[in-house]
Amino acid sequence: MSVVFGIQSCVVEQQPVMRRLFSKCDYSEVTRYLYSVLWIDSFESAKGIDEKYRMFLSILQHAIDMFVPQTLVHPTRSFLPPHLQNVLRHKEYLTNYAKQSGDWSSYRTFSALFNNELDKFNRNMEKRIMNSKQKNTFFQYLKGKLTERQHLSGLKVEERQFPTDFEKANALADIFAKVFF
Repeated sequence: MSVVFGIQSCVVEQQPVMRRLFSKCDYSEVTRYLYSVLWIDSFESAKGIDEKYRMFLSILQHAIDMFVPQTLVHPTRSFLPPHLQNVLRHKEYLTNYAKQSGDWSSYRTFSALFNNELDKFNRNMEKRIMNSKQKNTFFQYLKGKLTERQHLSGLKVEERQFPTDFEKANALADIFAKVFF
């Protein structure tokens, strides 16, 4: 008996996003605008505390919209050199081909080759960072390596959460038992 998982994932192209540049805001204009608001009249016209709070937030949002400039921020790009980007594209092509044909041997061979090249590139980058005279670059790299990454959330089955490995194993065993026995 063998178990085969058919996982389908889609890669979504990240679109550029508009972001506010608070560092380029003219805060004296914001202050002048907020001084000109008739706060007492505005708050007296609102009935409850929730409505007053919403009004306060809308006035602040209006000030931000008027005085804080926006810029277009493109999503992060791959830091791989062009030859590794091409190899990665070919690996994605082989993944799709292997899914359709069922022949995973060429994918595995090429994947091992790609991982080798990627390891060489990463070792070379680390060596360059270590040998560089720029302390900021070194400490940024070190901080990136030392910061804890976001963990995957716990397993959820039928709206119940299983945070520990033991509970996850039992939940998966129950699911397999329902399917296979």
